[in-house]
Amino acid sequence: MARPRRQSTFQGQRLRSARLELGLSQADLAQRLQVHRATLIRWESNLSAPTPEQEEQLSSVLSRGRSWFQQTLPEPPPRPSVELGLSTDEKLEILLSRVGRIEKRLEHLTELMSQWLAAR
Repeated sequence: MARPRRQSTFQGQRLRSARLELGLSQADLAQRLQVHRATLIRWESNLSAPTPEQEEQLSSVLSRGRSWFQQTLPEPPPRPSVELGLSTDEKLEILLSRVGRIEKRLEHLTELMSQWLAAR
């Protein structure tokens, strides 16, 4: 049976933000903290929270105060709608350019998959 989550105000997205800012992978940080990578994933996903001792380790490794991990990240400002003030033709042009980019990505992925399968 799963243990109940410890009551905490720890913000996993703060941990992820600090880790990425320092260019650390989850595996790198987990190794430095001597925890399993899955533990770090659960912390970043807010599925569990580090103990106070582990929070101290995080603070030290990531050069952040413990209280920094308790604060929520500010919401990004809303992006203005691209569609404001555009004619139907302009909207269609935007959509077609997006579809074109998606098609190029799919072609590239298909090519990579073919190369990978051929190498097997």
